[in-house]
Amino acid sequence: PASIARNASEALKWMSAITGIGEKRTIFASASASSIFGTAQRTNSQPAEASAAICAVVASTSWVFVSVIDWTTIGAPPPIATPPTRICARLPITVQCKDMPTEPPPSTYAIVPPADDHPHDAWGHGGDLEPGTVLAAYRVGLFPMHVDGAPIWWSPVRRAVIEIDHYVASRSLRRAARGFEIRVDTAFGDVIRGCADPGRPHGWIDDSFVGAYTRLHEAGWAHSIEAWDDEGLAGGLYGVGIGGLFAAESKFYLRSGASKAALLGLIELLRAAGPGRLLDVQWQTPHLASLGAIEVSRASYRVRLAAALSRPDAFDV
Repeated sequence: PASIARNASEALKWMSAITGIGEKRTIFASASASSIFGTAQRTNSQPAEASAAICAVVASTSWVFVSVIDWTTIGAPPPIATPPTRICARLPITVQCKDMPTEPPPSTYAIVPPADDHPHDAWGHGGDLEPGTVLAAYRVGLFPMHVDGAPIWWSPVRRAVIEIDHYVASRSLRRAARGFEIRVDTAFGDVIRGCADPGRPHGWIDDSFVGAYTRLHEAGWAHSIEAWDDEGLAGGLYGVGIGGLFAAESKFYLRSGASKAALLGLIELLRAAGPGRLLDVQWQTPHLASLGAIEVSRASYRVRLAAALSRPDAFDV
């Protein structure tokens, strides 16, 4: 499909090389596929298998990268079998499925952060949820939540973060995450709707927030990390990625362990993108503490935020 290439022509060449449509080709010997979750190798197979395999990968991943190696004209290409997220496949063109984030028009509001010694978590009231406003807020350490139908802009005195560079997953977390496949940005709408379920206690995500973050997702700024099993989407989380910052907003699960698996997948994705990443989880809770979150002061958070914003985007590799 043209959606995975910069234009329809590239898409046609890409699908032809992979599936054997048109000029049937294969890679001499074997092919490999790699992701942050491991590496798989496959040798030659029939065209039908190759077609089915690549369609499954395209349907469940956000990135595909390709490079040139030796080709022969005997047989068909091997299937690519690997846990989806980042796929590194040996093909004759270079394609990235997701474009770089699009910078929106600037906010009509002046977005200023509170002083380090401001005594309250709440800082501002009102405004809008336009992409330019929301991104400007995250860049100065603020985030929105609804209270009584109006957005409140928050900057907690004590901020909860997960330190990616030094993170060690507990045995219980790794055990809970087993059996799930991690995907990125394949079901953003389902994830945010799951987080917005009005039946959840203390729910605050309404249609205006769903719409705001969906617009951010469409522009390349908001992302979903999803845990899938044999029954389908089992849980996930969503948030906003700006440079080296990932501001996690909410998570949900339909089956036990799924949201933990999504969090662990996010941590591994951020770690693979390089050092200096900041995973913001807003307020500390006993649950988040059990997953490795710590508290830092507002001043310390700002220092970490400034450093993280200078890093490359983890979702635009």
